[in-house]
Amino acid sequence: MKREEVLAIAKAVADAKGWPWQEPLHVQKRRRFILFGAVSWHITTNAMSRGGNVRIEVDDQSRVVVDQGFASY
Repeated sequence: MKREEVLAIAKAVADAKGWPWQEPLHVQKRRRFILFGAVSWHITTNAMSRGGNVRIEVDDQSRVVVDQGFASY
């Protein structure tokens, strides 16, 4: 998956939930374990602030959203 695809999926989830999509974004691609395991993308909006953060995790292979949340505080 490319970064742009991941961001499009994450933004669609945030829009569907009515969550704010604020920059700056923190986007990280990582493995479940250091040397092995599933690869997933972790996206956090409003990354330089506490509160108003949308957090979404997307599986790299299946493109399925495996975790999502919104921190309003």
